[in-house]
Amino acid sequence: MLASEEALIEKPIGQYVEVDGHKMNIYTEGEGKHTLLFLSGSGTAAPVLDFKSLYSPLKLFLDKIGKHSRAYDNWDWDSTMKKERLAAFARELGIVRFFYSDSQLPEELTDEEKKIYRALAASKAVNTCIINEGLAIPDAVAEIDSKPKPDIPMLMFVSDGNETGVENWIDIQRDYISDLTNAEVIELDCGHYVHNYKQDIIAEKLVEFVESL
Repeated sequence: MLASEEALIEKPIGQYVEVDGHKMNIYTEGEGKHTLLFLSGSGTAAPVLDFKSLYSPLKLFLDKIGKHSRAYDNWDWDSTMKKERLAAFARELGIVRFFYSDSQLPEELTDEEKKIYRALAASKAVNTCIINEGLAIPDAVAEIDSKPKPDIPMLMFVSDGNETGVENWIDIQRDYISDLTNAEVIELDCGHYVHNYKQDIIAEKLVEFVESL
């Protein structure tokens, strides 16, 4: 990556905490009586900035918001694995670099934050750690599926499925919650990054859901 990009990400947005002998960047923001933990999906280069579109309207409601590094839902694992292997091969050749146009980034980001996002993408998007994480997804999913499904209150915001590559996307989500006591699927007419398209609806429903518990 460029020297100018290295300077942008030298200081983390948030603070480092030690987890299992490794450093993890945690960011907190907001004041209120509740705490929400945000978990990003696979391949998200800058989770703190990526979720800004959603946690910004929740500031007055929340006590703390944390963005952890990864979380996974139902996905087309065969397609994902092919992409991870391709990324791994390209990384070995030194030719992998992601660039995000303004239209691909959350509207809430400042020009400086967009520069930081692009710098993080160039540095982290397909580095060895993320590639290995992607290759480990099938084993992680198998481990999760081997455990009992937790019957806890759940509110699922689901995209229209057009960007997932998975048939019957919404039906899969509804099937998952079918035997849970207190769970609801909210269908959103938008792409997979629902928090960047329908953040106002999500924030409103989220507040109602948490306050009803």
